Amino acid sequence: CALTKLKQGKKTTSPSQPKRSDLKSHPRTIVIGGINVDFIAKGKQERLLFGQTNPGSVYQSFGGVGRNIADCLTRLGEHPLFISAIGNDTHADSVLSYCRHMNTTAVARIPEQRTATYCAVITEEGELSLGLGDMDIHQQVTKQYVSQFEQQLSSASLVCLDGNIPVSTIDYVCSIA
Repeated sequence: CALTKLKQGKKTTSPSQPKRSDLKSHPRTIVIGGINVDFIAKGKQERLLFGQTNPGSVYQSFGGVGRNIADCLTRLGEHPLFISAIGNDTHADSVLSYCRHMNTTAVARIPEQRTATYCAVITEEGELSLGLGDMDIHQQVTKQYVSQFEQQLSSASLVCLDGNIPVSTIDYVCSIA
């Protein structure tokens, strides 16, 4: 969006540093993107045999490009508003609990939808053998949903967009940010 402003000759200077109390109501940084619950399955053999059960271990972590960016910015002392969508399931409960240090007030919880999940099957050496993603919910981060944050978006000094959201949402945000 900063490039769009430069191309259009708009001013891109940052506003003055807000007071700490203003950060939740008027965040300087906004991140829009996906949240995933990731499952990493690692084989204990040099070669995985497809079509049968392989010995291994499975780890759960939390990801999504948008979530990762918002998490890192929060841990660095920024307080970004994170705009995303999750389902109404136990994965959503887990990710919200994990992200309680972040500003997730703009994360939509959508009934009868599944929170995005990703499963990576990797070899003992860490090479990806197979990846599966159930990320349809990212398409729910629509222009219509994001438009309710238009005031915050137009006054933000930094807007980060995850490329996994609909192109129409990206176009809309770039037109107002």
